[in-house]
Amino acid sequence: MSRYGDVGPYSKDNVFIQLASDNSRQIYHPPMSDENRRRARDRFRGKTASSTTREKRSKSLLGHSVSVETRQKISKANTGRSLSTETREKLSKALTGRKLNEATRQRMQESAKIAWAARKGKV
Repeated sequence: MSRYGDVGPYSKDNVFIQLASDNSRQIYHPPMSDENRRRARDRFRGKTASSTTREKRSKSLLGHSVSVETRQKISKANTGRSLSTETREKLSKALTGRKLNEATRQRMQESAKIAWAARKGKV
């Protein structure tokens, strides 16, 4: 049980149910002001993580799965979004000349056939 703003008496109008971890997080890590958020962002901007740090982050996310609900939210947020001309040019440049293995090419070919058939109304 927690009090709003952690002030005042424990009365029915001033309390709500909350996990102890969330309650302690509010005390030790209060929400950042816009100014402090800007300072923190500027402090880390332009810095790259070391290879060991990147490996640790990668290992910590290994096996992490995203729920179906979250995937649907991401899909909804990205629906209708178009890439800028600059971004498309960068992607084109980055992907030009890459070699795909035979299994990947087969999967892409099958997907393209299914998509084509769906567009033509044959599925």
